[in-house]
Amino acid sequence: MVFYTNSYQETKLLAIKVANAIKNGCFIAFNGDLGAGKTAFVTGLAEGLGSKEAVSSPTFALLNQYTDGRIPLYHFDLYRINGREIYSLGFDEMFFDPSIICCVEWSERLEEQDMPQKRIEITILKLDGDNRCFSIKPIGYKEGEFEIC
Repeated sequence: MVFYTNSYQETKLLAIKVANAIKNGCFIAFNGDLGAGKTAFVTGLAEGLGSKEAVSSPTFALLNQYTDGRIPLYHFDLYRINGREIYSLGFDEMFFDPSIICCVEWSERLEEQDMPQKRIEITILKLDGDNRCFSIKPIGYKEGEFEIC
């Protein structure tokens, strides 16, 4: 599925639609350059899940948790993580937790076995200005199990 947005607000609205389609245990793998809109998308996800907390980039904290919505959302940023460091931090165990939503920025730093087989991969391309292209690919889902309305 490919979607285009023309503003921060449109990016949030797309993310709210995705939030309405996901369930507990969802793992979302984000790919995209710096400034592509990964955190903006997670802001919309949190809002769509009912969180009232202010979302911020976890670049330095590595993990931000938003637990006041209908499903707890864990927002990871692996930009500063190299290789197997993921295991020393214990993040890998959270990635498979069936009671939360995991959003992982810079997921390309993970190996295939570090991610659930059932996941959503979102690649964001920064176009001119505030325009973005979102490729949203459900992996391991059955037909009709994940639909954005």
